[in-house]
Amino acid sequence: MILMGLKMKESDMFLPIKQYLEEEGYMVYAEVPCYGKTADIVAVKGKLVTVIETKLTMNIKLLEQVFEWRHKAHYIYAAVPQKTRISLLVRKLLIDYGIGIIYLDIDTTSDRPYCSRVYKYSPARLFRKIGAETYNGFRPLLWEQHIIPEHSLNISGVRHADIRMSRYKLMMRHVKRLLTPKEEGMSIDELANTLDTYYSNPKIGLYNALKKHESDWCEIFKKPGDRKTYVRLKTD
Repeated sequence: MILMGLKMKESDMFLPIKQYLEEEGYMVYAEVPCYGKTADIVAVKGKLVTVIETKLTMNIKLLEQVFEWRHKAHYIYAAVPQKTRISLLVRKLLIDYGIGIIYLDIDTTSDRPYCSRVYKYSPARLFRKIGAETYNGFRPLLWEQHIIPEHSLNISGVRHADIRMSRYKLMMRHVKRLLTPKEEGMSIDELANTLDTYYSNPKIGLYNALKKHESDWCEIFKKPGDRKTYVRLKTD
């Protein structure tokens, strides 16, 4: 049982959902930015990623949010209090498009409302291939480039001011992760093909960013007889 606020807010829904997901073996994160949007809740179990958008009512805004995540996560859910009225048309629409529904059973008969249980009213469909179409073809979405451990400190609907990170900073953090085990470095081509960058030309954009703004921790170099450009972490 998790107590809710005297006047229930959307952020009150996070802890019951988080507890439910953790009991199911998920790692849970909140307010995760990705592709110019922010997911209320991201749950990761193995290689599968679930996005959950929460609202106090099943309104147009919630429908827009969950539909925007289609093919960008393996499972997508809309989470609402159980007493929320959902028309047959909306239920059919969600089911037809593979969006699941999570209900929170909220007891409001006591002095302090509380959530007695969280359950899946209808399961989401598995989207096996997640990513986006680009001018270079389909580009897989790598959620590990968008999730950082600090996101587990967030509460859905209440973003922690100290850990807001731009997409650029997240990208550079992932560059460091990729380079750390590779003393010989990586080619710019390989990095650009691995990273989820937002540059129109990933190779040139990444090269310019590393050379102009990140030279304090990385160095760009050439290998004899190799036309490719490489980057590696600087050593003390």
